[in-house]
Amino acid sequence: AVRLLERTPRGLVLTEPGEAVLAAATTVISTLEQMEQAVAEMRGARRGRLLLGANTTGGMYVAPRVIAAYRALHPEVEVVLQIEATERIYERLAQGLLDVAIVGGPAETERFDVRRLCADRLVLVAHPDHRIGGVPPLRLADVARQDLILAEPTSRMRGLVEGVFRQAGLAVRPRLVLAGTEALKKAAESSLGVAFVSAYAVEREVATGVLRALPIADAEFARDYELVNLKGRYLTPVIAGFLNFATEYGARQLVPPTLVPPRRPRRGA
Repeated sequence: AVRLLERTPRGLVLTEPGEAVLAAATTVISTLEQMEQAVAEMRGARRGRLLLGANTTGGMYVAPRVIAAYRALHPEVEVVLQIEATERIYERLAQGLLDVAIVGGPAETERFDVRRLCADRLVLVAHPDHRIGGVPPLRLADVARQDLILAEPTSRMRGLVEGVFRQAGLAVRPRLVLAGTEALKKAAESSLGVAFVSAYAVEREVATGVLRALPIADAEFARDYELVNLKGRYLTPVIAGFLNFATEYGARQLVPPTLVPPRRPRRGA
């Protein structure tokens, strides 16, 4: 007999074979649920469900717009959004626990089908009074000398930033490493340094003057948000319909915002 559970001072925990059985059982249950939903849809059932995953920034600032527009046309479809780190999203797609995901590219193409959702660009942000704002025009070498606040090393956003600096022959030495876009923004707001974040994530803060977006004359940090689903998996009418809708909606409606600072009152006004 193979032990699936083991008693420890912390209570019962799964053994390595137990972990394998759990993963396999989870996949089987998910496949049965997909089959039931597909049969119900083919029989003309009015309701459907879409399990949508997204990375942190995409889930907070891009996915809600897509979901709202989709639900306005398809109120009968229940959309369940799960926000996690990109690698965890990939795992759940591979296990059949998610139907579709929105992630910052480039996405994996060996295991997944990938469609472009929309463009994105990372912008450098700082407190409005940060000294870096007095360096016109700002160049990448100037940024490299600042106190940089970057995402964790496994983040694809971090990978994009480091890649641009590396191509320019510059080293990246972050002063702070934080998990998640909100943490990066708050650190920049607190004058702890300068941070790279998605333009979608700081539209409100720049418009209200909480943060200042700083253009870099000799560098661009561009990427795409992408729609990802597992290769070879049967696409129910709900999943296929959402993919088609989101692809068209993203091309027409999702554009990285132009970050315009608030007007400063004129002296004597």
